[in-house]
Formats: sequence, structure tokens, C-alpha cells
Amino acid sequence: MILGDHHTFEEFKQGNLAAFEKFFEYYKRPITLFANSILKNRPEICEEIVSECFVKAWTRRADFENEGKLQAFLYVVAKNACFSTLKAAHNNNHIDIASLSEHTLKEDPYIVNHLIREETLALLRKEVDKLPASQKHVIQLSYYENKDIPSICNQLKISSNSAYANYSRAVSTLKKKFQNKKDWLF
Repeated sequence: MILGDHHTFEEFKQGNLAAFEKFFEYYKRPITLFANSILKNRPEICEEIVSECFVKAWTRRADFENEGKLQAFLYVVAKNACFSTLKAAHNNNHIDIASLSEHTLKEDPYIVNHLIREETLALLRKEVDKLPASQKHVIQLSYYENKDIPSICNQLKISSNSAYANYSRAVSTLKKKFQNKKDWLF
């Protein structure tokens, strides 16, 4: 999941706070979800960790070659901070480390799968936003709001044939967009 705005990235590297805020808003949620997956829903600690990640990224902003390197840096710093937090909590007897699942303490396919899922959903949302308005509305109502065809027809004031046609065109377009990325996604 990359913002993909080269101009904003260059401004970030040069110290532009508005560019930093764009990256913060874009990456804050996925990094927080990632930290939560390791720390098992300790939101106050995750919030601190995410803040630390961005402070470190800001101080090292000139070192990043591209946004992909920034993204990788944020995840690595978050992972290391989470593991340090778990280790410190164990040493201070705040948590029983034996009660944590084994996968929390090492590299885990779950974490990787979670990241891939988040990035895939972000890519999908981007592609849905590019669809023509009629197709976009049908897909959004169907998938994001979990509405059935009669509800969609009522809300958009269209016939069921029109709803099915827009849905079919949208799915076909999305399949074509992701066809080349199939190996990466799966």
C-alpha cells in the first residue's frame, strides 16, 4: 500500500510538514493494525509505538530512496518496538510471556498475510474509485455496505437489470486490472 505520489515523497524528504502529514495519515492505520496484531489489542501502547515510528522516519527522512523504503522502515521499526515492549513487560512481570501465542514472538505468516490483505484491499479500493460512477456505486453498496440487489435498486433508483449490468461490468473491469497481479496477490 503505497501512496505513490513522487512529488509528495520528495517534499517529505526535504522537510515539508504537510507532506509528512500526508504520509502519517496514509500509513497510520495499517501500522497501528500491524502493531495491534503483535501486542494483542493494547491500543494505548500501539499509539505510542506508531508515533515513535513516524518520529524516527522524520529524523531519517533524507535516507529513504523511495516510498517503498519508507514503508518497510515503518513496519520494521513498529515490529521491533512491539517486541521490545513485550520483552520489557515480561522482564517487569507485567505480562506472562508464556501466555502469548508462540507466533507473536517470532516472524509469522499471519502478520505477513495481514499486511498483504491490507495492501490488497487498499489496491482494490483505489481501483473501485476509478470505476465509472454507476459501477462504483453498485460495488460500494454491494461489498462495503453488504446490500442486496433490491436494496441497491431502491437506493440508486435503477432497475435490477441496470444494477446487474453495472455490477457485472465493474467485476469484469476489476478482474482485468488484477489479472497481471494475480501471482503477487496469491
